[in-house]
Amino acid sequence: MVDEAPQSTEWMTMSDDVVVVKGYADLISDSKLRGDDPDVVGRELQALGGDTDYLVAWLPDWLVDEKDVELVGRSDNVVSGQVDYETEKAYLVVVDGDEIWLPKSVIRVYRTAGDVDLEIPLTRLDRFASNGGGSQ
Repeated sequence: MVDEAPQSTEWMTMSDDVVVVKGYADLISDSKLRGDDPDVVGRELQALGGDTDYLVAWLPDWLVDEKDVELVGRSDNVVSGQVDYETEKAYLVVVDGDEIWLPKSVIRVYRTAGDVDLEIPLTRLDRFASNGGGSQ
């Protein structure tokens, strides 16, 4: 019988690349997040409500292809799941019942700074402007 590893919430501070989100501007200014990714990450962080047992992360395209992971919403690169175990170099995350190892060195983890309301706009202003002010 294999002993289970102790659970820890210290994983939040141990990633190589952690973004502490204080507001929606932090997401839209992040160079890794494209298209709907800022909205997807923001909504996922709000849904989790600061639960430290869960992880919201951006994965590079090659890792998404390699892991064949279930992505969040309309994103091509954002994943969210429960952290089951952590090593110095990777997280074992449960996503839709599947266990997936995510290497810390190539992902970006997002978490909120305390109890933050990200106030995600219904339509991002840059999209509104590029669509002629919303007119069709």
